[in-house]
Amino acid sequence: MNYKTITLKRILLLVTTLLLSSNLHAQDDLLDMLEDDDDEVHYTFATFKSARVVNAHTVDFEQKGELQFLIQHRFTELSVGPTRFWGLDRASLRLGFEYGITNRWAVGLGRSRDLSTYDFTNKVKLLRQSTGGKNMPISAVLVNTLSFRQADLLTDAKLENKHRFTYIHQLLVARKFGKRTSLQLMPTYYYRNLVEIGEGTQNKFFAMGFAGRLKVSKRTTIVAEYFAISEKDLLKTRENPYAIGVEIETGGHVFQLHFTNTTTMAEGQYFTKTLDQEWRFGFNVSRVFQLKKHKDGQE
Repeated sequence: MNYKTITLKRILLLVTTLLLSSNLHAQDDLLDMLEDDDDEVHYTFATFKSARVVNAHTVDFEQKGELQFLIQHRFTELSVGPTRFWGLDRASLRLGFEYGITNRWAVGLGRSRDLSTYDFTNKVKLLRQSTGGKNMPISAVLVNTLSFRQADLLTDAKLENKHRFTYIHQLLVARKFGKRTSLQLMPTYYYRNLVEIGEGTQNKFFAMGFAGRLKVSKRTTIVAEYFAISEKDLLKTRENPYAIGVEIETGGHVFQLHFTNTTTMAEGQYFTKTLDQEWRFGFNVSRVFQLKKHKDGQE
């Protein structure tokens, strides 16, 4: 065997070794990338598109530095007919603001025309649905609401300030199934310092809420909610509040057109002041302003 043959064999052996080494390194790099992907946490976004289903809160609220302005209108019952323009001649109004202090904590302030009521809300995100490095099947949010009514009773009796307060505590548990469907449970504890005539006999009671969202197109969804309240806590003249509507996203705004059996919007009222099963038309308009920059998905 001559020198040229030996040299050629050495070159082929060296090239083969380099190729195998390169291939092994490429496989290691690919495995490292796959491991990194498995460690990455993928959070679920837009379980609901707005901070409200219709009346009820959702597990989605403002991130750090975001301010939401919410306008809510409820008209009177449709059964009044054309003489009163199917209830559109008269409306109840609530204006509200919610601000994200952190990505897990938001606070809100609202003012309702009914009973001249102020409501103060505190929201804390306990769990966030995610996959990948952190597999969490649900999102969970704790909501605390304090309502204060300025209006006095319909009778001549005057209210002391302590009688004007109502407290609501809710645990929202939700899951987004795929890209189109979301469901939410809302166990609720309600306490009021004063029980008015015709509002039952209990200062406190429990309610269970159910809510859902179905995406039917890129910018349109159907939303619905229902609260079941024990009959032993309320008189038969009071009804469980419910609502169904269509939600339309226009980029900067979210519009909701819906039908509901309650004219009130603050939690301190629609649990006890839903009088009948009459359908009423209403709408919500929400707009989010980003006051501080944030990174998507940051915790």
